Amino acid sequence: MAARWLPYALLAAMATAADASPPGWRAPSAAELADPERKASTTAYARAVADYNGDGRDDTAVLLKRRHDGAQALWVHLSAADGAIWLKLAEIDLGDEHRDAPLIMAIDTAKPGVVAYGCFDGDDDCNFGFEAQRPKLRLKDPAINYYKFGSAASLFFWSRSRQKFLRVWLSD
Repeated sequence: MAARWLPYALLAAMATAADASPPGWRAPSAAELADPERKASTTAYARAVADYNGDGRDDTAVLLKRRHDGAQALWVHLSAADGAIWLKLAEIDLGDEHRDAPLIMAIDTAKPGVVAYGCFDGDDDCNFGFEAQRPKLRLKDPAINYYKFGSAASLFFWSRSRQKFLRVWLSD
């Protein structure tokens, strides 16, 4: 019974920051979070909180919908020296005809540690072979898993040297 109310609890939590959302974007509706696989998470895999940039303050990653069409995006409200900023890390534009489509992607937090990956975003040659043969990435800070249930997965991590998020592909 409590799981039935989960999407509504998530919406209430996200609504408290709705006015602070990037202009033109909104939290997903309960119907857009209705996929049964989302019930396993208290945030419906649409919100993740951790210190992604290693500055000692929590940052918030959210999946949002664009108000005027069917676009969906991964946004991060990132702590900065002078407050916080919104960064859009990924966007999927489904067009006007899919304005009310459910969220396609999911997010959660990856813990610091060693991660085997296939390639960096934009690379032409990816290695999705055995994990032992893949390149490895050592995460000093938490990162954002961005994936479609049962399908493609990538990871966004903060590069301290480049002062921006980078993306690696975990599967194709």
